[in-house]
Amino acid sequence: MKISVLALALTLAIAGCQQPAAAAAAAVTPVSAKAAPDKPENGAWGVGLANMDTAIKPGDDFYSYVNGKWNQRTEIPADKVEVGGLASLQDKALQQTRALLEAAAADTNAAAGSEVKKLGDWYATYMDEAALDKAGFAPIKPELDAIDALSTHQQLIDLFARSHGGIGLRAITVAVDADRNMVGKMRPSIETSTVVLGAREFYLEPAYAPLRQAQQAHIARMLKLGGFDDAEARARRIQDLETRIARLTLPAAELRDDTKKNNVVTVAELAKMAPGIDWPKYLAATGAGAPDKVIVPTPASLKDMATLVTTHSLEAWKDYLRYTTLVAVAKYLPKPARDEVFAFYGRQLAGQQVPSPRWHDAIFDIGGQGLPLSDPLSKLYVERYVAADARPKAKAMIDNLVAAFDARLANLEWMAPETRAGAREKLAKVSLKAIYPDVWNTTDGLEVVRGDALGNARRAAAFRHKVQMKQLQVYPDRRQFLQPVFLVNAYANTIWNEIVFLAAIVQPPAFDPAADDAVNYGAMGAIIGHEISHLFDDKGRNSDGDGLLRDWWTAQDAQRFTAATRRLQDQVGAYEPLPGKRVNGALTLGESIADLAGLVVAHDAYKRSLGGKQAPVLDGFTGDQRFFLAYGQAWRWKGRDATVDRLLKTDPHPPSAIRPNTVRNVDAWYQAFDVQPGDKLYLKPEDRVRLW
Repeated sequence: MKISVLALALTLAIAGCQQPAAAAAAAVTPVSAKAAPDKPENGAWGVGLANMDTAIKPGDDFYSYVNGKWNQRTEIPADKVEVGGLASLQDKALQQTRALLEAAAADTNAAAGSEVKKLGDWYATYMDEAALDKAGFAPIKPELDAIDALSTHQQLIDLFARSHGGIGLRAITVAVDADRNMVGKMRPSIETSTVVLGAREFYLEPAYAPLRQAQQAHIARMLKLGGFDDAEARARRIQDLETRIARLTLPAAELRDDTKKNNVVTVAELAKMAPGIDWPKYLAATGAGAPDKVIVPTPASLKDMATLVTTHSLEAWKDYLRYTTLVAVAKYLPKPARDEVFAFYGRQLAGQQVPSPRWHDAIFDIGGQGLPLSDPLSKLYVERYVAADARPKAKAMIDNLVAAFDARLANLEWMAPETRAGAREKLAKVSLKAIYPDVWNTTDGLEVVRGDALGNARRAAAFRHKVQMKQLQVYPDRRQFLQPVFLVNAYANTIWNEIVFLAAIVQPPAFDPAADDAVNYGAMGAIIGHEISHLFDDKGRNSDGDGLLRDWWTAQDAQRFTAATRRLQDQVGAYEPLPGKRVNGALTLGESIADLAGLVVAHDAYKRSLGGKQAPVLDGFTGDQRFFLAYGQAWRWKGRDATVDRLLKTDPHPPSAIRPNTVRNVDAWYQAFDVQPGDKLYLKPEDRVRLW
């Protein structure tokens, strides 16, 4: 699922880096016993035939063949930046989650300190816009006063350090991450802040000069709302500082390489790497104690940021902190501030016409990824909306996909026996998680006060930071989920060698228990195969079955794999979702590899599921045709141009409407739709990318 830049920026600003939280060994919540639907959500067997444009040849434009009429009649609502099959499913899940929060807020019998009470009090407070308007900017005064009091660069550094567990951005963050050289070891990770606009290109490329002008005007308006004079001059200083940060920030594609980020150094080495900061003092002030070693993912960026923090204009830093603090807490401020933030980040940057309803934002404010109340809200979601048989059904399909992937590995001709054995050993160690976790994180000690919106955010940030720092002594429980189950998503975690499928995605159109098997394998099956293959993509292949970063491939196998993936990178990089703006093939390579592997493995699994029998023909479509139609339908999507432009720079996934083009590398698709030379998507057999 994609979340808006603004929503993500504000979540990160308040919560900091997202890492596993310690989990309480609690029993899994019982789920409701719901009857499965008796007919598919889409059409008679799972694909909406009315959405197809059969005047288009499948071999010319497969996406439009499957979704063309849907695209023609579908408009993006004013309060959204995208629409599509999975986006509609997310809307449904969020409406369900809203009902849970409204019920919690109205529950007068909820016990003091209970999870339901905390959820209800936070939601009621967040939704009370009249109270926010009345409070004005007074709630944020302590943070702004602390910034005003800065008179030296050392005091600035001290503020960055002690702001961990607080609200607002900091130039250098001490997070907690896994040491990829030792099993079960967490260390402090020293990371630099990212640019406010999300992509360095927005600051550095001439084409985005109008956006920078709009940002500067927005910054000035925001500062005026906060009561600061000479706002235009301050805005220029802030944007100049942001541009400097953009220059030291690595391109998004480079940040995908975990081997380059695997830099574990002593604190003495850290001092030489990034001089000018008293690192033992800084680490202690963040709550990280006195570690013997730390992780530095981007040494060059950290060195440049340390120089920037210790030498750049103190007044510019103070203005930068004032602005970023106001933006980070705008959702708790009066309406003019909320409107101003939306006008720039929502309308200007993403193309959204009107704000999302406040209840929508409340869900992510309360239960977003990594936030303390994520698990309590997820637990309620499971209790209320997940059918009792959903988990075993999902696991059965996952097991079939894993078996199909293992069969492919066992017969992979281009891979040497020793590499193949390592791959199969890794696959055998994969942890498969579906629907909900076996343990839920506890919120014991978290105080939520009805009527104190910003105070709740402060206390949640402090609580979360304390839990995170505890991981330096107690390794997190591997049974937990790292994302809330009401997100329509699945993910692979190479550190724990696991794949996870959240409750909300195991529903139509991704998985429909009433649909034809071919449809479920083409949609959910491809998603499952996609996630499995992430453990073996250009990043995942660098980890072994224990999550350690090491090269277990023969040199020849690595060369073959790299050559094949480079061809896929070039293929995807040639697509042009907007005039003159192509997909970044390097940035999206991992997802493109997973799309291809997931599709071929899902097709194998579908064939295995037939048990040697011939699939029936339904409405004139063979089993293979229905499989590929379902794959194309799963990626039905429209996005605003501004959103597409931003995603091309920041999202490691290709735009959804591009992803069905993966079929052009699959021989079975050519046979299913009689795709011939001369068709626009046709590739010669020798030009088709074959990996797994």
